[in-house]
Amino acid sequence: MSLGLDAPYPKVKVLGLGECGTHAVIDAHLGEVLIDERELARPLLASIDPGMLVLADRGFYSYSRAFWDEAAATGAQLLWRVQFLAEAARGHRTR
Repeated sequence: MSLGLDAPYPKVKVLGLGECGTHAVIDAHLGEVLIDERELARPLLASIDPGMLVLADRGFYSYSRAFWDEAAATGAQLLWRVQFLAEAARGHRTR
């Protein structure tokens, strides 16, 4: 099975921090195509300011609780989707 990695042109994965209203790109980080997008997210934390509302899919929370703590330490408001069963097992409320 080919992942399309044998094409004759370079491939790169991009993870960006974007503004929802204007669609402006605040910051972006590039990595090789096989790197997990969650690995690309950590450098973007430096571009998060207090008062921002940061949305993220559930994979980012499950990646590492330390990553959540680092994001929360920026002073931003975090609205991240999480897996209910994972949170229930840890004793956290999701409401």
